[in-house]
Amino acid sequence: MSLNHLFGVIVGVLALATVTWGQECNLPGDNGNQMKGSCVPKDECRTWKGLLARPSISAQVLQKYIQANEACKSQGTNVCCATEDIIKCKKDIAPECLQDRLGEDNKHNGTYPSDSTFIAFISYYNETANQTKLCGGSMITSEFVLTAAHCVKGVKRHLVYIGTSNINLFYPEFNESYPDGIEYIVTESVIHNLYNAKTYEYDIALLRLPEAVNFSLPNSPQPVCIPMAGQHYSVLPKRSSRVLKSFGWGSNIEGILTESKQLVTVQEISLELCREELNGTAEKIRNDGEQICTITISGHNVFPGFSGCPLMYRQNEVWFMVGLVSHGYTYKNRNSNKYPYINTFIGNHTAKWIVENINRMKLDYRR
Repeated sequence: MSLNHLFGVIVGVLALATVTWGQECNLPGDNGNQMKGSCVPKDECRTWKGLLARPSISAQVLQKYIQANEACKSQGTNVCCATEDIIKCKKDIAPECLQDRLGEDNKHNGTYPSDSTFIAFISYYNETANQTKLCGGSMITSEFVLTAAHCVKGVKRHLVYIGTSNINLFYPEFNESYPDGIEYIVTESVIHNLYNAKTYEYDIALLRLPEAVNFSLPNSPQPVCIPMAGQHYSVLPKRSSRVLKSFGWGSNIEGILTESKQLVTVQEISLELCREELNGTAEKIRNDGEQICTITISGHNVFPGFSGCPLMYRQNEVWFMVGLVSHGYTYKNRNSNKYPYINTFIGNHTAKWIVENINRMKLDYRR
């Protein structure tokens, strides 16, 4: 089909209204699910960029383009584009980070990380289990790391490594193995006041580094942005889904722990679908939008060891954090993908808690 005919067809089916850039929209996904996106000019979407330069186009691609165009009710200039496919300048992709609510000393520094050096490896000794436990976290300011409450509850001291890739790197000069990255001994922490150790509700905590990371140094880790703008991230509508990613050092489905930082891709599902999948278990999903349910895509998952690690999406080669790994189920004493994982979502309540506690801890320190 020629492109001249293509746009003749498109113009004939589009409504007359025009929408502004960034309006939320829905795209048809797999299995009848709806995928969230934003309305952008077609040349700002990787899927449709350069469409006019193509010598021909299939009927299937034409139909998808019409659907993307109709979803934005535009006249051919705007299309519904999946979040990860939007092409934008880095300075425009985060209208507001949560950190911008923390005052001048803790505002996001405006440099958005394209790598994953903001991931923190956390080690601590669990006296009850008489063993060393592993978790992950995210550096959200120069002084604070966000992690899961169950990684902090009852622990007096944590070893936190910023910029770690390998947690068992051999150093021949010492004839021993240690995590790489910058080590911090952390003794100051705060757990969400509503955290429930039995149900894992509000499974979120802050660790304060004993000294601030110097972001001005060459190759310094940069804090991950927690996006607060509605067009960036919102709670999934019923029956829809989207892709999230996490980094960490968890075990695989066979229970074998990795020494090198791994990237895991998971699918977020709606809370309605999550409740159906968890039917018959003792697990309950909250109704306040402060949780995220995820399922595996590749067979690998956020298994033990990934607790506290961020759940993120990637836009224009930049990472944005929207939640963190909390807990899942074992099946017959093995890691399992039988049920969804239930994680902590950084919604309005949790965001307010983060801001209030960072400000309080810094104020207490100054007194």
